[in-house]
Amino acid sequence: MGLPAHLCLQVYLLLEGVGAKCSRQCSAGAEAGEGLQPVSWELGVRQVSLRVRGYKEGRTLLFEVKRLGGDIVPEACTFKVLPNKVVLMLTKAGNPPPAWSSLVS
Repeated sequence: MGLPAHLCLQVYLLLEGVGAKCSRQCSAGAEAGEGLQPVSWELGVRQVSLRVRGYKEGRTLLFEVKRLGGDIVPEACTFKVLPNKVVLMLTKAGNPPPAWSSLVS
């Protein structure tokens, strides 16, 4: 999705129907004037935390990695909600960025 593999780590979170569920929730929130964010995240240089609200009734799903395999550039990272998954694109820091051997959640 843009950057070469050695610069960007892609993480796929498979959630059947997440795109439609998030779209409905966004629409309902906008109509109610709530400014609802069904998918949100927080990033640090070595951590990522992503929340998916409303995927399961009354629950918030949390994906969290407290210690990434290396540093990232938070302002260059993105995520995308697709029909059946959420894709995180984490831009690695360093020139050249080191190889990562794992994610530890």
